[in-house]
Amino acid sequence: MSQYISFPYQFELPLSKRKFYQFKKKIIKNFSLKKIVDSEINHLDFENFKENFKKSDSVAEKILSIFLNKDLLLGPKENIYNNRKSYLNKLNFFIKEQKPILFRITQIAFKIPNPLKTTRTTPDLGELAFLSQFNDILQIVKKIYPPGAKLIILGESYVFYQIVGIKKSESSLYFNTIKKWLKELNWQNDIILTDLKKLEKKVKGFKEEYKKNLKSLYEGWSKKDKFTINEIKSIANTLYLSINTRKYSLEKLMDIYDSTKESGELKTIRDYLYNKAIKQSFPYLAYHKTIETSNLGEMLFPNSLKLSCTYSSGALSIFTINKSNKLYPYHGRPLLLNKQVKICYEIDLKRKPSIVAHYINKEKNPFFFTLEK
Repeated sequence: MSQYISFPYQFELPLSKRKFYQFKKKIIKNFSLKKIVDSEINHLDFENFKENFKKSDSVAEKILSIFLNKDLLLGPKENIYNNRKSYLNKLNFFIKEQKPILFRITQIAFKIPNPLKTTRTTPDLGELAFLSQFNDILQIVKKIYPPGAKLIILGESYVFYQIVGIKKSESSLYFNTIKKWLKELNWQNDIILTDLKKLEKKVKGFKEEYKKNLKSLYEGWSKKDKFTINEIKSIANTLYLSINTRKYSLEKLMDIYDSTKESGELKTIRDYLYNKAIKQSFPYLAYHKTIETSNLGEMLFPNSLKLSCTYSSGALSIFTINKSNKLYPYHGRPLLLNKQVKICYEIDLKRKPSIVAHYINKEKNPFFFTLEK
């Protein structure tokens, strides 16, 4: 039983707290993505990586050591050490040809349609800081390996919008806004946002593989296979907080997700949401499995190194935005504190005094938040 939406993370308040505050409103003067990236948010410092570079004998080892840095590394170092040979082989493939290193990551979908998390539907400072972190990594690589590196983002916007129950137009606007930002920042040649829905068509047998994985999950569930049940329930717990709940008031949502509150009505709603989450977990998990079992990433981007923002064996696992942040940018709203971006649930920001909401001119939803000085 819990009064919190999730962990709780550092800034999360119990849902029983129902005192709300008005944001102090500020308009961002002469809004510029580049200006914000250059002057408002922290960056990875190249100096902090030099110590590991000194311990590395080759260019490939220097590049790999970037992901061992305490400001990036998510999970134990053994995850990298255990796959060291494979990583070095892939890096040396590009280095031998003096071509840019290729990284890939499955990311970028849409803002989660749960008003407790966010009421904004387009990217904000959270996504900008996320992209900036990616760019920082690529710039560090370029300083030690002049051909540089590129990051292929396997974009999920057109794959999972139906899973959470939003319109395609909403996920499309989110995706295209990120595309527009990359071009405006002149990052589009190094951070390449692709559409998974289009990529899957380039992989022979992808649909058949997906159907096979989906069938296997259904069979495992019906046979009460423990591994399958645990997989599905793990995804369902996330989707329970992610599927579209915009039809409910904030007060009602706070009651729904406060598991210490009980009533027949709340049980009915929770059962409905959880059953829907279970149902949608099958295609969601099957698709992610198919990305791996079809070898999509390696097939379309040979020798690319896989990145992940969750701890994952076989991937270079990195923190999301920075090591003190706990949430993905699309699961909440950005609070800017001393140039560090922390993602918070919007419902928590609304219940804290002295929050300043910073708006892009003519927009109705804040781009980021700060604490009043």
